[in-house]
Amino acid sequence: VSEKCARLLAQAGIDDEAALPLLLNLLCSDLPEHPLPGWDPQLIGARTRQLLVQLLARLSTQRPLVIVLEDLQWADAPAEELVRRLAEDPEPACMLLLVSFRPDYAAAWAGGPNTVELALAPLPDEACRQLILARLGIQVAAPQVESEILSKAEGNPLFAEELVQYFSATASVPHTQPGATLPVPSTVQDLVMARVDRLPEQLRTVLRTAAVVGRRFGGGVVQRACAPDGAAVEDLERQEHED
Repeated sequence: VSEKCARLLAQAGIDDEAALPLLLNLLCSDLPEHPLPGWDPQLIGARTRQLLVQLLARLSTQRPLVIVLEDLQWADAPAEELVRRLAEDPEPACMLLLVSFRPDYAAAWAGGPNTVELALAPLPDEACRQLILARLGIQVAAPQVESEILSKAEGNPLFAEELVQYFSATASVPHTQPGATLPVPSTVQDLVMARVDRLPEQLRTVLRTAAVVGRRFGGGVVQRACAPDGAAVEDLERQEHED
């Protein structure tokens, strides 16, 4: 990681001695050789955002950049500040910043001279139906099952995919039988809880432990807390990637 960051900084022509430690700190890498002595968290955050803006601006002069950020409504204040600086940067750059957020989120930089806002309408039923069939790997689904998923998803493609995944995992109802029915969770929270309930007790214990640790943490923290069930953490991560 350190070598890759160093090459990236060199490519951008940034020779600030604090740049590499700041990037490594951002990536949660160990800093045995690049400490930041005497730097308080606010200073580290401010300098890191400044570095990222500079780094992306420099790289965009060498080749076009496309930066995709999803679910900005969940971003914390420092991340929002970084996005604002990128969106409002007056320096010319060959950079496309593509950001998604929910309709009730108010972006401070929206409506600026360099921004275009696209409101995404719900996915039409036919497109959602094709998504369902593709995820199931079939050509025809039971009408009752299909109708129930379409009704609950309400044009939200992510919710539709998650519902299909939930249905496929339960495997309790043949999805091609005309008389098939399906108890579908009504909300994303219900869907998540249903998936959690299907996990073995050992994996549910890992999730409960992680919930106590907090929203953000390193995998090693949970592994140590779950010892001697550290292997369960790896199993849970593997299932997440498979999903």
